[in-house]
Amino acid sequence: MAAIEEVIQIAEGANVPANIAHIKALGTDVWGQSDAIVTQIEEARARGLSITADQYPWRASGTRISNALLPRWVKAGTDADYKARLDNPALSEQIILETTENLRRRGGADSILITAALSSDVSSNWVGKTLAEISEAEATDPVNIALQIARHGDARIASFNMNPDDMERFMTQDWVMTSSDGSTGHPRKYASYPKKFRAYVVDQQWISTAAFVHRSTGLVADTFGLCDRGYLKPHYAADIIIIDPESFTPMADFQSPARLSDGVQFSIVNGVMAIDSGQSTGNRAGRALRRCDGDKG
Repeated sequence: MAAIEEVIQIAEGANVPANIAHIKALGTDVWGQSDAIVTQIEEARARGLSITADQYPWRASGTRISNALLPRWVKAGTDADYKARLDNPALSEQIILETTENLRRRGGADSILITAALSSDVSSNWVGKTLAEISEAEATDPVNIALQIARHGDARIASFNMNPDDMERFMTQDWVMTSSDGSTGHPRKYASYPKKFRAYVVDQQWISTAAFVHRSTGLVADTFGLCDRGYLKPHYAADIIIIDPESFTPMADFQSPARLSDGVQFSIVNGVMAIDSGQSTGNRAGRALRRCDGDKG
């Protein structure tokens, strides 16, 4: 909540819009704080501030073992400094203590899934398993496994650390847009939009189809000042997706994060057909977009 307040203070003091990227209540200690955070933002918006947020529709965040579990002070400085601290017996007890606490905050060993080894020194047999499963197989404490991975090159993880009630609270706000992420080892890179549609429009019915479309298109264009995008209007760029709502489904998962989704029948980018009858045409008409209206932020 302090971080949200800081964003609001900066936006107000500098008289600029602000977007809170990847809004979430991450970790058991902050579950349930979404109500208070929404109230903070609503009060700021009521004062005339332009505060928005984006959210990817997954319970799991994506990061590395070392980023998620090791104390920040251990990673400070150079790689050599970092490795020296890990190998320093005088620091071992404190590192284990703080790593154990970070694991608790993340929801425990069952919540940490290894998605990719970042070094050949990390066993490939551990990929696709949780820290709990690995520690049981190796007959050792999960913190020992985490530190072993950190010492030998690290691993990407999916950290299942979000509560569905908080996710719903954020997702149903009309100022929260859909986002993905460019990181590897997480299906959000390829499947965030079909995931949101299938799980939270069709199955859970948290939001309507119209809200899903607007928060993936028009709200984004309005927030970032993309003046000729985000709507089906004359003289706007023809960026159009035509989906089959019965089959629009994410296929990527944490074991296969780069699988393409099903159900996109046609895709037109800048007026050029990119997907025709479900098949790629090979046309690449996309280009970098820049803000075209300074008043929109």
